[in-house]
Amino acid sequence: MLRQPGRPQTLDGQAQHSLQPQLAVGKPAWRRGGGTRLTLLVEWIASGQPGCAAAASLGAACGFNIPTTMPSSAFFAVLRDVTKLASAAADDVAVLTGRAAVKTAGIAADDLAVGASKMAGVSPAQELPAIWRILRASALNKIWLIALVLAVETWFPLGIQIALVAGGLYLAFEGGKALLERLGWRRGKAEAPLTDEQKIRGAIVTDVVLSLEILVISLTVATQAPFAQKLAVLVAMSAIMTIGIYGLVAALVRMDDVGLAMARSPDPGRQALGRRIVMAAPRILAALGPIGMVAMLAVAGGIFTHMAHLSYPHWTLGFVADTLVGALIGLVLAGVAELWASRGGSGA
Repeated sequence: MLRQPGRPQTLDGQAQHSLQPQLAVGKPAWRRGGGTRLTLLVEWIASGQPGCAAAASLGAACGFNIPTTMPSSAFFAVLRDVTKLASAAADDVAVLTGRAAVKTAGIAADDLAVGASKMAGVSPAQELPAIWRILRASALNKIWLIALVLAVETWFPLGIQIALVAGGLYLAFEGGKALLERLGWRRGKAEAPLTDEQKIRGAIVTDVVLSLEILVISLTVATQAPFAQKLAVLVAMSAIMTIGIYGLVAALVRMDDVGLAMARSPDPGRQALGRRIVMAAPRILAALGPIGMVAMLAVAGGIFTHMAHLSYPHWTLGFVADTLVGALIGLVLAGVAELWASRGGSGA
């Protein structure tokens, strides 16, 4: 509303002098020319008017009734309260994100191991472009996965539990299949070597499943939080897991190159460290397979033991029990699939 020249303005029940003596063109006085522009600007800011409308809009969104005009002390008091609320909400998001990161650590380890194993055999010139392609696909997939899990949680809450069970069965099956291979019990036909393109597509598909499990578990951690905090937790977990996992994958697959570069250094200390890295790289990459298998079984078993409300006196006992439960379920599923494949092959 335009103020009339010379007419007092009421601020919080008290008459104040007008800060806009001339508004023929609809502009505040501090935006017009004149020697008093700086003085009027200082007085206008001190009156609290610049932020009152914004504070009123923000307060209305939060359920508060904030007047659009108020003294500077009242405005800054409201601003302080809004800042405290925002800080508390940020702290809640950080705590929930930390809890979600702990609960999804097993899936993250599995995703890391699977991602690194998918890069095995890829031509060195295509390693980094392949990782970048998978990372980009993972980030884009998490966008629609976040929308999906939030929609399911809102309109079909039972779907979250169904997704957890389905993901647990999938992880148990993959872990059981890997365990059968290591035990030498698989009698399936030898598969043809995969091309680089097939490996990349397989890594993207596996990442979709693991990303869905990460988001679902993260959502269960923040199930009692407001919608905005749920969204913030899911976005934070997506960013942390995507950048962290595939950053480590890139470091692992190029570890030998880093070691070779250090071994060519004129510094004897760097040369020794580089040679150790080159020698350790194959062992580390080989260890990722068993680590990923155990992580899959532990995560799968943890989903089912959590749904059964089982508790253990120490986390190590819980980890062992979860792994055994996941291995039992995985061996059953993988064994049935192997028998089915064997009967199908013999029947053909």
